[in-house]
Amino acid sequence: MPHLSSRTLRALAPGQWRSEPVGGHGQGSLQARRLHHGIRWYYRAGARGIRLPLQARDDEVLSLTEARQRARQIAARTGPTRHDATTLGALLTTYCDRLAAEGRPSATATRALFERHVQQAAPALWLTPARRVGREAILALLHPLVERDQRPTAAKLRAGLHAAYEAAVRVSCDAHGQALMRFGVTANPVAGTAPIRSCRRSRTRVLEVAELQAYWRRLASVPGVVGITLRLHVLTGGQRIAQLLRVTRGDVHGDSLVLHDAKGRRATPRVHRIPLIAPARAEIARIGGHLPYLFSRNGGVDSITPATLRRHVAQIAHAMCRAGAARETFSLSDLRRSVETRLAALGVSRDIRAHLLSHDLGGIQDRHYDAYDYYSDMRDALSALHDLMNPPVTQADNVVALRLIPRR
Repeated sequence: MPHLSSRTLRALAPGQWRSEPVGGHGQGSLQARRLHHGIRWYYRAGARGIRLPLQARDDEVLSLTEARQRARQIAARTGPTRHDATTLGALLTTYCDRLAAEGRPSATATRALFERHVQQAAPALWLTPARRVGREAILALLHPLVERDQRPTAAKLRAGLHAAYEAAVRVSCDAHGQALMRFGVTANPVAGTAPIRSCRRSRTRVLEVAELQAYWRRLASVPGVVGITLRLHVLTGGQRIAQLLRVTRGDVHGDSLVLHDAKGRRATPRVHRIPLIAPARAEIARIGGHLPYLFSRNGGVDSITPATLRRHVAQIAHAMCRAGAARETFSLSDLRRSVETRLAALGVSRDIRAHLLSHDLGGIQDRHYDAYDYYSDMRDALSALHDLMNPPVTQADNVVALRLIPRR
């Protein structure tokens, strides 16, 4: 394998690669790739071709000497990589593959989390055998995030690492369990670390009735699929936005909409059937396209993102504050909390609200004994919510006479 030099690097065309060995047999190689904005450096190790970036940021510039030094440091810490099939990186990759095979929506985000905060942040640890990773190494991954005040990210990373190791310790009898058996993990190093405590206060914002009505009026002027999605978010009772955006055309069944609740430790997502009252059916009828995803800007190829909806809600909230229609800003999660609070004030029982919003249904009673589907009760609750948001204009004092749903 030829060695790199300043001359060979200058001769690289965009997209081309060149490499050189780092040390002896099994020590990996230093790789350079020419991009339009400069050279990107990588350390490649093992027969499976695990490639680790040597630059922490896209705009970081490394000389050939600096790149060689970083590659040698990784090679020295990890040693020969012929056993790379049992590394921490292989364990985390196998765990993400398992999530994807089970249809878990979190698989993509978890994989990206591991790649950024383990593979790129600690490439030597990524190549360390999983069974040799200790508590100190885990803490070394989490501490920089906490120091940068990224506690939510640190908490997610700790939870993901804990789940991956727990899956390897508690090997199941399925195919993915057999794949995890090869790592020889007998203890979970993450279990010895304390949970990440968030410094953020739990949000308690609940929109008043007048604020919820003002928000609903403003949604009428939001155009396109974003407006349809936000209106359906309210008309379906404030469902979790990530679940709502995964809806496909096949999940619409006349007067009902089917969501798939994959949160928690369920082996298969829970089927969550939501009634569609007349205004909700009218919104769905306005959606064009023929490809799978219902809430899409490109005809159903891809779903719109939660970030897009959060941005629009934030804009509406700030506009309402400026106009004096809201006492403070609010978010999508505040809307979900507000809808349940207003339903409770209308007399909707806790059981009906739990089934409508798909939470607190993991107990033995709900899973094995309570077979009632609450469908008609949920439909009545959504109708009452719609009446609340659309008060009769003939009443000057804006007091709405609402039909209360009796408690069960």
